[in-house]
Amino acid sequence: MCMQGSSIESSIDLKQYVDLTSKDINDVFWQLWGIIGKDGEAPFYVDGSTYFNKISPYINGLPPTYSKYIELLPKGKTSRINWYKSLFEKIEISEIPYFLDELSAAINKYYNENDTNNIDVKTEEGNKSFLQPAAGDITTRSNIATIPVDTGKKKKTIFISYCHEDVAHNEWVKKLYKDLDPSFKVNIDQNLPLGGDINRFMESNISDADKVLIIATPEYKKRADDRENGVGYETSIITNDLITLQNKIKFIPIIRKGSFELSCPKYLQGKKGLSMCDKDNYDTGLRELIESINDN
Repeated sequence: MCMQGSSIESSIDLKQYVDLTSKDINDVFWQLWGIIGKDGEAPFYVDGSTYFNKISPYINGLPPTYSKYIELLPKGKTSRINWYKSLFEKIEISEIPYFLDELSAAINKYYNENDTNNIDVKTEEGNKSFLQPAAGDITTRSNIATIPVDTGKKKKTIFISYCHEDVAHNEWVKKLYKDLDPSFKVNIDQNLPLGGDINRFMESNISDADKVLIIATPEYKKRADDRENGVGYETSIITNDLITLQNKIKFIPIIRKGSFELSCPKYLQGKKGLSMCDKDNYDTGLRELIESINDN
């Protein structure tokens, strides 16, 4: 296990940093990932073997060891964020606090047994890790109880442009919003209060966003190309932004229904998009999207 920070006396309780009142296990996972997930950025990075060993008692049918579990993962499913999330989603919501207690105990045990100032540690995965100060302010014994979840980096701002269609589509967009929200500052028209100025909301959010996600469907393409309704107005803003700013990678097409040719507006033809049409490729697409936004 490699957790960034300095030696501490106060007990770390991960339950303080996630919303256990949430009924959405996805939300809870992303909050936890922000604390233990990303090596070099998370306040307490927890390696794969430790995570597996602590979560496996709460899930039936898993292989007996971490190494065996990794061997059995399908090709392309071995990234930590993918299988951490997959296992977490298998826990009963009522058992999450107990799992967090186990993980907290592992973190506390680590700090009690190690001087964390530049120690060379062998993880159970066989990799050598070096402890470094976390990006957040976690340098004294007294401030651990108020450890910030964020890593000190300014979150990128995302705007989601989509077409209101059937209930299932609108719920899919809402899920994407929730899945991206822990990693970025995400704006969507569902956040606009009643009586709010929708045109001004679209103008300011498209202009200010680091990235604009275009949730492409055949109906979205029709409204964009014909400049119909809200999608048509957003299209006018986006095309003007493309011309004046010349920011060619700000607008990302996400194929939700149909194909690239059938669903992408004319102004997006020729741009690389991401297909998230099928339920099976949602998690893979989400991970790729998050990584791409963070890297560009």
